[in-house]
Amino acid sequence: ARISYNVPAYVNGTHKVYLAGYAHHVSIYPVPPLNPEWQAQLTHHQKGKGTLQFLHTDPLPLDFLRAVITSLYLV
Repeated sequence: ARISYNVPAYVNGTHKVYLAGYAHHVSIYPVPPLNPEWQAQLTHHQKGKGTLQFLHTDPLPLDFLRAVITSLYLV
């Protein structure tokens, strides 16, 4: 892990996953098109192009997050 653009970045070769915390949400980016079976879960969390946002007021879908981050990081 390292800091890039003032947020934690996990780097695997040229593939990066950024995690950022804000006042009302946590973001993961960049998010390219992902597994089609995840689309139903993504709809609520997709904000802008290539960003997933998770509000602090909602429970985090930890299993889903692990799967998404693993798929991004290991591409």
